[in-house]
Amino acid sequence: MYEQPTAREQFARDCMLVLENTRPAYEHIMKKAKRLNANGEPANTNTHALAEFIRDYVEFSIGFSVDAKQKEAGTVGALLIAQLCTGWGINPFYDMAQDFMKAAAESAGV
Repeated sequence: MYEQPTAREQFARDCMLVLENTRPAYEHIMKKAKRLNANGEPANTNTHALAEFIRDYVEFSIGFSVDAKQKEAGTVGALLIAQLCTGWGINPFYDMAQDFMKAAAESAGV
């Protein structure tokens, strides 16, 4: 039987789909993940730092897209994007950060 993902899981999957398949975003996040992996801090500390980095990146990108100065800012679509894609807290971004940290470690041969 198929188990429906939670809203958090679906949000993380949707974000990862975009972040992993958009080269500039992927490279930007992986660069940070590799730097964090090399800093000697505990893994959970680094993962949390990367989660905050990803959350800030995603929320900034969304904020820029729905900026009031943009032509489409006040439309229903822009308002839905802002409402549905922000305010998730750190947890789904921590899930994403774990995936990026694992990929960064594997690419470094760790």
